[in-house]
Amino acid sequence: MAATNVSRGIQSHPYTLDSLNELPRPLLGLATRHLPPGQQVEEVLVVPPETYPRSYRRRPSPLQALVFTGQGMLHVAAGDEQDGPGSGQWIPVDQVFKVRLSLILLYGKLEVWGEHNGKVNKFEVEYNTVAHLLLARGLRAFLRKTWEPNPPAGVGVAEPDSFQHFGSVAFGFYNGLREEALHDGQKLLGYVYQPEIRRPWLKFFHKKVAPRLVAALSDQQAILLSEDLAYKAHHEWIFTFCPLHRLLRLEEEPMQEWRQVSICLQPDLPEERVRMVMEAEQAAAFRRTWVQAYPWLAGR
Repeated sequence: MAATNVSRGIQSHPYTLDSLNELPRPLLGLATRHLPPGQQVEEVLVVPPETYPRSYRRRPSPLQALVFTGQGMLHVAAGDEQDGPGSGQWIPVDQVFKVRLSLILLYGKLEVWGEHNGKVNKFEVEYNTVAHLLLARGLRAFLRKTWEPNPPAGVGVAEPDSFQHFGSVAFGFYNGLREEALHDGQKLLGYVYQPEIRRPWLKFFHKKVAPRLVAALSDQQAILLSEDLAYKAHHEWIFTFCPLHRLLRLEEEPMQEWRQVSICLQPDLPEERVRMVMEAEQAAAFRRTWVQAYPWLAGR
């Protein structure tokens, strides 16, 4: 999934700017209007318009930009005749409770959720992954700022010895965690791998029930890396990152002969939980890993 840097001359690819004032005119006014005063801009990424398939039709995405600062991220999108004058959404790092990054061949999508006074704010941006390294630099710094400076004292589990062996079991997932998720000095406290779940169908066939995934717990965040059942051949990484201080509890309920495991986040809204389907053995293993890694959450 790694990409190489690209030239601004390739207009279909995202590119970086040295300052906010270099933004294209439709975006500059939006950024000036929506960026809180006193912000120190660290990265500016411009995402040119491009067309992506959406629900059996194609619709162009607008000219957009991500502005990374020391205290948060601003997303601005130019408008058109259908969408109006454009939009802007600012999410400070201390309000972030979930980030999802989807990398599917040349298609990328970043989604960021924040919460303030019980209200959930969200933005998303689609982009060409040829320029993923340009986004990854700012995103990695942004994720790091969502962590608490000092993890709770209970986080003291040694990194599992089996993680190196995981590379021989599911190298793509192992590589994904190493490249995109476990960075900046994080300590891996435990993980559980769930192969793709299938059930018999029409006697001789099998039907997919849930994608394969790995759920990993570090001393700074919970990480879910999964595939998407919509694709027959899998070349995708779909990451979900949840800061440690936003974790509330783990819930589990039966789903036919499997288990649906939910990571509940603050704010405690059912629609914002991170859900995964596991076989009973993997679900039990993940609960043990959760209790061992985060003992102060065990009784919730």
